[in-house]
Amino acid sequence: MKYIDIDNWERKEHFEFFSSFDEPFYGVVVDLDCTAIYQYAKANNHSFYLLYLHKLLIAVNQCEPLKYRIIDGRIAIYDIISVGPTIARDDKTFGYGYIDYDPAFAAFVESANQEIARVKGVKGLANPSARQDIIHFSTLPWIKLLR
Repeated sequence: MKYIDIDNWERKEHFEFFSSFDEPFYGVVVDLDCTAIYQYAKANNHSFYLLYLHKLLIAVNQCEPLKYRIIDGRIAIYDIISVGPTIARDDKTFGYGYIDYDPAFAAFVESANQEIARVKGVKGLANPSARQDIIHFSTLPWIKLLR
């Protein structure tokens, strides 16, 4: 992890403006056609959810601004961003997990499957992570945007 020199940063004014907000962050909900990746996952006997999640992490880790975090009033840039997903349980509750990013899909899947089994095997939130080097992630496939 390294820090940005805010005084010489082209986004200094933006940072000062938005960091004064009570919640200087945002969430994004998008309507996304995943037909091709879904078909690929099924044809190759992969979990669509894990393939989708892995592709998301690849994109996040290739986009430097998505690796910025505010720590003690400074802008930190993490080398690697992992994921804190919600994991659904059969009893209609969910827990929070933590999965390290690994660029190798097979290694990511192995780690993810272990974490999914762990969260499904416990009660409560399981791991409400306060880590800074993660992206929080939930899928809500039943929400449809109106146009």
